[in-house]
Amino acid sequence: MRERPPITIGLIAAVIIGLALSVVSYVLVSTIRTQAIGPSLAFSAALLVVALSLMGMWAYGLIELLTLHYVVDRNGIVLATAFARQTIPHAAIQGVVEGESASAPSRLRGMTWPGYLRGTFTAEPFGRISVWATEPLLRQLVLVTDSGCYGISPANRGRFLADYAMRRDLGALELIPQELTPVGVASWSIWHDGLVWVAIALSLALDAVLATLSLARYSALPAIIPLHWNAQGQADRLAAKSGIFALPAIGAGVLVLSLVLAIAIHHHERFGARLLAWGSIGIQAALWTAAWQILGT
Repeated sequence: MRERPPITIGLIAAVIIGLALSVVSYVLVSTIRTQAIGPSLAFSAALLVVALSLMGMWAYGLIELLTLHYVVDRNGIVLATAFARQTIPHAAIQGVVEGESASAPSRLRGMTWPGYLRGTFTAEPFGRISVWATEPLLRQLVLVTDSGCYGISPANRGRFLADYAMRRDLGALELIPQELTPVGVASWSIWHDGLVWVAIALSLALDAVLATLSLARYSALPAIIPLHWNAQGQADRLAAKSGIFALPAIGAGVLVLSLVLAIAIHHHERFGARLLAWGSIGIQAALWTAAWQILGT
């Protein structure tokens, strides 16, 4: 049996949040297009990056909301979304308890908005609860096991409980582990490689600071700036001062390309993926050297 939680409230909230973030992003883009180059433009660009990051998190949560479901068979219960799958064998379940019997829960740690709750909180007498629900704890069912509890909110609780009891009593066809497994893009090995993400974070920080510095110093630059020097240290390529922005643009392009290639090869060539990620820092350092010569003129 496959059961879904009610998602109407969650979808309405998601639409409101998505529209709000879209409006904010549009206003920021419009502002950036009309602002003079300088520190205020850098600040607006930073706000746009934050807004787009929040849009990414919103999209992730929306996909989880739309794909959240529960499967009950003779072997156990599966809680699943497009990105994760939690299997719970019937033998591990000590009971299915109404969430209203719990005390006031702590603040949920994870993704949440009205009608969508994915994360963990603690509540007596259950302790830590992993939440896969769209309704508050008072309207959840809590699956109690030795190693943890799980909060769910099937749309038809009576049917869910009846089907759970029937299939449990039939006996398991095979033993399944009680484990949380990443699914789809969440299962890619690169997400767990800290060395890659440290390098990407450093490279991103270097490029962001370079872009900010270029914006802040733009008004003080001469109309014509050198972009390249020969072996004798003489400038052999000149351009309008707007050419300074080519450096952080190149850095951003290199960073994106390095990340895409690292993701593509990481499963089969972890060292190569790390080399690409850390190599992007070397490119950023070279761009910083060029920018320092230009901005110092």
